[in-house]
This record gives sequence, structure tokens and C-alpha cells, in this order.
Amino acid sequence: MDYLARVVLNSRCALGEGPVWDECAGLLYFTDITGKTLHRFNPTTGAHEAMRPGFQVGAFALCQSSDELVLAGENGFYRAAWLAKPRRICLVPARGENRRFNDGKCDPAGRFLAGVMHNAQSPVGVLYSLAGQTATPLLEGLRCPNGLCWTQDGRTLYYADSPTQEIRAYDYDPFTGALSGGRVAVRIRPEEGVPDGMTIDSQGQLWVAQWGGWQVGHYDPETGEKLGKVDVPAHCTSSCVFGGADFKTLYITTARRPDEPAASPAGDIFAVQLPVAGLPFTRFAG
Repeated sequence: MDYLARVVLNSRCALGEGPVWDECAGLLYFTDITGKTLHRFNPTTGAHEAMRPGFQVGAFALCQSSDELVLAGENGFYRAAWLAKPRRICLVPARGENRRFNDGKCDPAGRFLAGVMHNAQSPVGVLYSLAGQTATPLLEGLRCPNGLCWTQDGRTLYYADSPTQEIRAYDYDPFTGALSGGRVAVRIRPEEGVPDGMTIDSQGQLWVAQWGGWQVGHYDPETGEKLGKVDVPAHCTSSCVFGGADFKTLYITTARRPDEPAASPAGDIFAVQLPVAGLPFTRFAG
């Protein structure tokens, strides 16, 4: 089945990414990576705030034990309360040699997994797992690590290295954080865009932002079948997350190219109501 997303926030992000839903406060967080800005938005009241940490934030997560955020930023991982100056908790040379963090999420045990990419998409990227103040490489030789979501039992990790046009499934040990195996779950046709950020619903199906494809694709990872899509009136859809009181609202981030017409909604936040619910985000346990 196909759906149509509508604009809910005129954010005009250069590179909107990494949406996170705070179910306790009813807030949507997201980052504008190249704009070096974090945003939070209340869909009920329309209130919209921005935080400028002073560097690019490729991904972030809410923390379990405080109102802080954990940030995957330049040269490492940071923690910060909203509007406060970030403090680095772990050094990772993400920015060196034209590299940066690109996407990340917490696993079911509260580890924060985040991937580093090369801006030219050379195969030098790394997927890190942050536990406490220690980052451990899980996968190396990546070009553009993206996606990241887990099945409800935490035993399968879905992940996309975008230039491959594939979403891969890994066996995942939620107790140790170890990866094993690795198989193709979904192949996306190049004419339909590149797999970018994604999320999973309560039925175990994937919703994948397809960069350059004007859509979020809906896939069954057990068969690889495309079940439908959400049409988005923006060329570069970048990521998505379920939110709302019933977790049936899919929020979608997008990017805005320099040559976009002034009236284009590219870079805005879109949303669509779906008949299936998503899953709550795990917070960082560190």
C-alpha cells in the first residue's frame, strides 16, 4: 500500500538526519549534520527549538539516567544537556582524513552504535559500539554506514552500507553486543534511490528512507519483497522514525540541495499516519 507524507515542520535543513522520538515528553529530535544544529520539535504545540553544539553531529541518542544526549560528533562521542556545551567522553578520529559520523542508534542493551563514513565514500568507514566511555569497532571497510535497527527480540540487526544498494541482516547477541553472520535481506533498485536511514515496526517490517528516490520504502526483510511506499515530495529522504502517542506516526527527515527552488519543501520534516505501530527507542545506558 502507498501513502503520502505531508510537511509538519518547515525546518529547511541542509542535511536533516537521525530522528529520535522521546515518548516521555512527546518530542521529536533530529540533526542537521552539515548545518551543525540539533533540533527538537513538539508536534502538538508546534514549538521548535535549536541547539548549536559547534560541530557536526551525525547521530545521537537520549540517555537513560539523565536528560542528556549522547552525540556522535567530530573526533568522538560527547554528552550534553539540551543547550549546554558538549563534553567529550570518548576520542574517535571521525573527522580525520575527510571522515565523519553518519548514523547511529542504541541497541536493546543501551549500547550506542554509530558509523563513520568517508565523504567520498571510500571503503574506510567503521561501525563503532559505545558502552560507557569505550568505543569498540564492530565492522570495518564500510563506505557509508546507514540504517541500524533491531528486531523486537534484539537478535537481528539490520544495517545498510548505502552504496551497495543492500540492507543486510546480522545475527546479534544483545547480551554481549557481538555481531556474526551477515546476509542480504533487501536489495533496492538504483532507480528507486539509495538506502539511507530506516526503522522497524512492531510486525518486524522495515521502513527505509531512499535517498534520491522521493520515498520511504516498506519492505518485508524475511522475503525481501517491497510491500509499498510513502511518497515524499522531497528528492532526498534521509531517515525516519515512528512516534506519536500510539507510535503510528512516521516522521521523515529530508535534505535540501543548493539548487532547490525556493518553494520546494526539501529539508523539511514530513509525517504520515500508518496502520501499524513502531517500537520505542532504547536509550543510552552509559
